[in-house]
Amino acid sequence: MMPLRETRGRTYELTRHFLRHMFDNEWSASTGQWEAAATGLIALIAPVAMLLVRELDPLQQGYFRRLLALPTPERFRAAVIADEISILVLLSVITGVIALFVWQSLFPTSRDCLALAGLPVRPNQIFAARLAAVILFAGALVGGMNLLPTLVAPTEFSGRWAIDPSYFAALIAQAAAGMGACAFVFFALVAAQGFILNLAPARWYARISVWVQAMLAGAMLLTGLRLWAIRDWPLDTVRRIPEFGAWWPPIWFAGVREYLLGDRDAFWTAMAGRGALALGGSAVLTLGLYLVSYRRYRRLLLEGPSRGDAARPRRWSPLDLLSRDPRQRAVLHFLSTTLSRSRTHRAIWLAYLGGAVAILINSSIVDGAIWISRRRQAGLDFVVLFWPLACSIVLLPGLRHAMRIPAELRAQWIFRMHEAEGRLAWMRAVERFVIAYAIAPIYLILVPVSVYLHGWMGAARESLLQVFASLVFFEILFQSWQQLPFTCSYRPGNRPLVAIVSGYGIMLGGIVPVLSLYIGAAAKSAILFWILFPQLAGLWLKLHRSRREGWGEAHLLYEDNGDAMLDIGLREMRVHPVGV
Repeated sequence: MMPLRETRGRTYELTRHFLRHMFDNEWSASTGQWEAAATGLIALIAPVAMLLVRELDPLQQGYFRRLLALPTPERFRAAVIADEISILVLLSVITGVIALFVWQSLFPTSRDCLALAGLPVRPNQIFAARLAAVILFAGALVGGMNLLPTLVAPTEFSGRWAIDPSYFAALIAQAAAGMGACAFVFFALVAAQGFILNLAPARWYARISVWVQAMLAGAMLLTGLRLWAIRDWPLDTVRRIPEFGAWWPPIWFAGVREYLLGDRDAFWTAMAGRGALALGGSAVLTLGLYLVSYRRYRRLLLEGPSRGDAARPRRWSPLDLLSRDPRQRAVLHFLSTTLSRSRTHRAIWLAYLGGAVAILINSSIVDGAIWISRRRQAGLDFVVLFWPLACSIVLLPGLRHAMRIPAELRAQWIFRMHEAEGRLAWMRAVERFVIAYAIAPIYLILVPVSVYLHGWMGAARESLLQVFASLVFFEILFQSWQQLPFTCSYRPGNRPLVAIVSGYGIMLGGIVPVLSLYIGAAAKSAILFWILFPQLAGLWLKLHRSRREGWGEAHLLYEDNGDAMLDIGLREMRVHPVGV
């Protein structure tokens, strides 16, 4: 008989429980499934962080040594400030992304209260343990992320023009700035969720929370995409920071570093005070909102969410226009209802939407034409050419990812019972659903703009080529898809995160711009159009036929085996010998 393990009190054990399950989300089948994804995230962040160190960047080696050789310190100190702000932006973005990933673990939920209701624990112990887990997690996250910047940045920023040549003083200043920025972002997001929990109507809390989470994710991505532009700020831009950066948090904590190093400039002193006030205010708000939430926990967590999940019956839906087959309509409504009611799936889909918006805005900022009145038409032309394909590149994998997350695995027996008679209709419904949700909306929005810019004929040629390009990408992405969405188990981390991000970079930074240029030229020339259109249409037709082979015959997949690759059911179609 095994001896009982020693426990150290209810709050301690609850805190350990919450810490252990901090990264476990609703789509995790078991504890620890996200370890592979976390490893991939670290493998992705490490090279990006090292590239911010100019001496490790092959194109920037010797940069600060050349600035130290100048007779005046202005350019060296401006470069240090730009680099420091870029480091703080990177740390803040990573902290924000991780905080948004554990968004559901920042406050006690109704699931926590109901699951622990049968144990001898009180609500105040649940709230105290969750708060302790959040604080410990934030401390580990902030300390771990700032270890390398704290050790490396003082070495890179040293020299005769440094404000304080002492390595120890620079180390303390860098640690205070980096850890302060990360802690502020983390606790600001905790406070934001607390405000939503206490101020939003109970029936709207889940929807508002997911929308805020998605918008913040998009804002984080947009900020991260501007990282390299910040690092390359020239002297004139750094001098104008007081004009545009006084209310930007990374500037506040850059001021903390400048102040601790001995720079008593009025602007940086004010920014340091603002950073200290923001950090203290976010921590106090978090504690206060935890206390308020505890006082109102019964109404907020136990009574409120149940009313918010009530569904309003609808007699007609636009999805009915996609098919007349009752089986297809049933699957279409099942997919739409799951995506709209499930908090997990809604959060994933909206996060991809926020990421797509961030990428589109960043592309327009890089292009720059749409912001200049004299070149606005050229900017709109860029929007019409680049945005539809870029949206398809982001949203199609996003919707595929959301559809791979199971909604309720225990209910999949319903589909298994009727799979043989409805398999073909189900897969056709999935095809139409993906096209309607991920491809059609952006074209419906931008086709009128294309007509305004190029006329009916030019807009028709351009849109037709873009639609077929998006359909080709859809066929490639869903070539091996053989499962009913939301019904198959899911094991995260099967594909390295570095490979995923590299794929997005290649597509959005290389293939999409080149293809957009070809489509733009073909839209203006009938000869080029009739050269390019048959190629795209023929490629789509070939991929479409190969994807549909075996539909209605191969069994659907309901278990994700991790290393096993999705196929079109050829293994199940083999002829097996029959024993006598």
